[in-house]
Amino acid sequence: MSVVTRFRLFRDFPLILMLLTVLAGPCLAVGMDVTVGFDGNVKSLTWSPIAVRLTNRGADTVEGILQVAQKNSDKQLPRCLAAVSLPPNSTKLYHVYIKFPAYGDKVVVTLSKGWRLMAKKEIPWSAAANEDRLLVFVGPRSSRFNFLTGETVTASVKAQSLNPGSSSGQGKIVAGSIPAVDLSDRPAAYDGVDAMFMSDFTPSSVSPKVLKALSMWVASGGSLVVSTGAEYRRFQNEFFDELLPVRLTGVANLDLVGSSGNFGPRGFPEPVAVAASAVKPGIGQIVASKNGIPVVATRRYGLGQVTFLAFDSRTVPARDWPGQTRFWKTILSAPTDAPLVSSTDFDPNNNQWQGYPQTRAMLAMAIQQSPAVKIPSFNAIMFFLIAYLIFLAPVNYSILKWKKRLELAWVTTPAIVLLFTFGAYAIGYTVKGGRLQITEGSFIEASSNARYARMITNASLFSPARRSYDLSASDPYGIPQALAAGQRDSVPPTMLGEQSVIPDVNVPMWADKTFESISGADLGGVLKTDLVLTGDVLRGEIRNDTNIDLRDCRLVYGNNVENIGGLRKGEAKTIRIQAGPGGQFIPTGPNPRAGGLRAGMRDFTDNVSRGANSPILLGNTYPGKQIFGLLNGAPSKSMACYAFRLDYRVGGTFTLNSSAIGGRIISYEGCSPEEGSKPPKVQFYGQGSFVAAYQMPSTSQCVVKALTVEKKIGASYGGKQVMNISIRKRTGGWERLKGGARITIQNPSQYVNDNGEVRIKAELTSGSQVEAQVGVSVTGAPK
Repeated sequence: MSVVTRFRLFRDFPLILMLLTVLAGPCLAVGMDVTVGFDGNVKSLTWSPIAVRLTNRGADTVEGILQVAQKNSDKQLPRCLAAVSLPPNSTKLYHVYIKFPAYGDKVVVTLSKGWRLMAKKEIPWSAAANEDRLLVFVGPRSSRFNFLTGETVTASVKAQSLNPGSSSGQGKIVAGSIPAVDLSDRPAAYDGVDAMFMSDFTPSSVSPKVLKALSMWVASGGSLVVSTGAEYRRFQNEFFDELLPVRLTGVANLDLVGSSGNFGPRGFPEPVAVAASAVKPGIGQIVASKNGIPVVATRRYGLGQVTFLAFDSRTVPARDWPGQTRFWKTILSAPTDAPLVSSTDFDPNNNQWQGYPQTRAMLAMAIQQSPAVKIPSFNAIMFFLIAYLIFLAPVNYSILKWKKRLELAWVTTPAIVLLFTFGAYAIGYTVKGGRLQITEGSFIEASSNARYARMITNASLFSPARRSYDLSASDPYGIPQALAAGQRDSVPPTMLGEQSVIPDVNVPMWADKTFESISGADLGGVLKTDLVLTGDVLRGEIRNDTNIDLRDCRLVYGNNVENIGGLRKGEAKTIRIQAGPGGQFIPTGPNPRAGGLRAGMRDFTDNVSRGANSPILLGNTYPGKQIFGLLNGAPSKSMACYAFRLDYRVGGTFTLNSSAIGGRIISYEGCSPEEGSKPPKVQFYGQGSFVAAYQMPSTSQCVVKALTVEKKIGASYGGKQVMNISIRKRTGGWERLKGGARITIQNPSQYVNDNGEVRIKAELTSGSQVEAQVGVSVTGAPK
């Protein structure tokens, strides 16, 4: 380095130092505190929240983009960012979201504006397996039950449904925690949480939007456990009134030794102060009681479950109770329902789609059916190519020779090429569509007596030209994303806000791009039912007390469907449907030739509703509330379809056949399941096996007297086929069933697990390329 250069550096050093100080000022003035997931615990392939608390210690407003990414990863991870505007001398909480893979390095959170980095944190995280149960305690880390960590428990219904063939049926408990002030206001942020525990949670400490998000999460399949005690008045508010299975009335002191339920002789060693309550008629179910006072009560809420504990489990004597491990494992095994339509999850580490892509594909087909988007027939393409070749050579040459001007071929040949090029474009414009358009369909899964519901929305953007678009999503409770068309398709992150934005979405010419939003819905009221099951007939009244006018309503139970017309706000109808037997249902999916959003969505809802193990009321609104749109506007059409799972009571001896019980395959080997089949059906390729789970009717109001296992085996191309059937005991292990095509088991309580399921294993030991089906029917009576 020359003397002149060293002099200039020395001379300019104060200026450089001043410039670096100015640029570093915002970085030094912004403090960042980050919490990943639930005290570092997340579930892979689900939206996980990252709470970022930013502190501006400077005198100027700080603006920038809060981003999240996985360190040292070149994989595409769906993620949501946030725009930051931080006033001087202030602290604000922001949430960003990311779908973690099954394993990986630290997560990196940065605050930047352009090329300028203002704050950065690297935080480790731990991903629970899909079959594990993530139990989250709302409160400080010290409030969580660490003694439960690592305990074995039955895998959740959701995990088994999303990953058939990969779940062993058993998982472990993973305990996490989150302070109430860090709770997210997006229900999809809790998708990885299997159960949430609340004891000293005060609803007034969070925003009403957070409370709605929590209710939507429960309705989406979450399990909420609320522990009360002597301070019962803290739970007398709108939030708990909506969710709890009981109405709180006062305080009582109880000795739980010898109480009904799962306390028994090893109950609390001393009396305990409990919240006295009364069960909500037709909603709550008592699990344990003493002197007529509910000690543990439950209710179904949407797809989820709410469990009420009359005592405070954090204090003595409950805290020192020797039976609490078994008690909590029983609570965590309370059955919930898997969603009929799962979200789309892509595992970047394994480069494969997770879950049942067929149901996702069916919804995508339903919203992409546009009469303006057609594929030209083979004959039309061949006619166009033949005409092009004839005009380019024989006709062109003949005319020029007749005119004796063959030298003009240098002009006429390019002209013919240009003419047919523009003609091809015009034909393509006509048959493929020349109008920018958004088509959207929402599927809302709800239940009777619940105000909140789960909502999944898919939108399809059709572009007549190759260009980029900025897409908006107006649902303040949703987490939207662009869906990758394949492993190499890159998708932009989402900028979250009251109106979220997905910027720079590249769409090829005459192509569709699909988007998804996972959210919840506020129905503004409840669908009330007074239904009674007697024999195999369900009858009674349905009353629509929501704020939605339902159209084209159908009642679905097993393979049977009854059309009941519209059901407007405040309207009631008397219904009757037979639970079985019905005609065999063969899922077909939306018919692309049928055209029209309404026809496609109706086919879709009819298909997926038969996957439920309960009666369902279907209805729709057209047009639906528009979620997705272009910032500069575009023609759009939308539709919302509702599926209400209906509560009922048992009025006498009942019989439910295999189509009403349903069932789902949770593991298989040497065969492939046929999705949508009721009862479960597989195609064997050789010797193999599968395990199916069948949900029993609610044991809180009835007793299953007998169940019958029915097996059907088609013609085999590999000689005589032999299929053995086994049933899993509640205590573990498999018991071989002997008999023919129908095997009846009396008083089968020893085979019903904590999830209220019966599991059947079918093993093909001889034969190949055979179709097999195993169903379960039950008979029972009221308690």
